[in-house]
Amino acid sequence: MLNFCDVTENASGTTTVTFTAYLTSATGTDTVIDWAVQAPDATFLGTSALGTPLPSGFVTVPAGQTTANFTVTLPQGVLGATPSSNLLVKIGSTNGD
Repeated sequence: MLNFCDVTENASGTTTVTFTAYLTSATGTDTVIDWAVQAPDATFLGTSALGTPLPSGFVTVPAGQTTANFTVTLPQGVLGATPSSNLLVKIGSTNGD
């Protein structure tokens, strides 16, 4: 599960958007979660705004914890050019599953 947020674009340089990934319960080992930005339709920020490939990565929730933060970096001007667009981050597998 991820949080939802509003973002204000930086006046210069890139803008980072911080997300918090949540587990429903803590585990005894680190949990690695894959994530990827997706653009299912024209209302979402896609490759024309963010470049190719769309950002992706992973976040590690440490053993005994239920949350971890990760960031997506947006190019300068992307939010001002498309202020009503959405940023979709989809959670994939955990620990390579």
